[in-house]
Amino acid sequence: MVDRMVVSRLMAACAVPVLLTAGCGRGETASDGSIPNGEVQAVTTTFERFFDSSIAVDQKAALLENGQAFTETLERQANSSIAGGATASVSQVDGAGPARATVTFTIKKHGIPLLVNRHGIALQIDGSWKVAAQTFCDLLRVQGSPPAVCDAGPTTTPSPTS
Repeated sequence: MVDRMVVSRLMAACAVPVLLTAGCGRGETASDGSIPNGEVQAVTTTFERFFDSSIAVDQKAALLENGQAFTETLERQANSSIAGGATASVSQVDGAGPARATVTFTIKKHGIPLLVNRHGIALQIDGSWKVAAQTFCDLLRVQGSPPAVCDAGPTTTPSPTS
């Protein structure tokens, strides 16, 4: 028979970390982690438009950090059968500092989820939210070999809102 004292101690030992982490949840206001609902909508729209296969390449480039450097890649994708019918849905946007947000999104083809709950970054650059080049490059790596611009590193700095 298991000693009740041992069981009680095990339960207490397991409960302490749970209670401690419960106190660190979303109830506290982060100094830079929250973004207003309007900004959440702007980030959502940016991601959904960028991954929508019906959007023109020049419009996609405008939604992507350093988008002009990716024009050739965006054109190749627009002309491929893989991209046809592609859309994205955003399930979560969280502030990650000034002018930066983390985004959880799913890429679908003809409504069928293909890449579910991917994590990406949005950056606010010159007052507009853009898909971070890193996020696009991560997806290109899943497809195969990404363009050289993906290895060049970030070329822009997010601009904090004033």
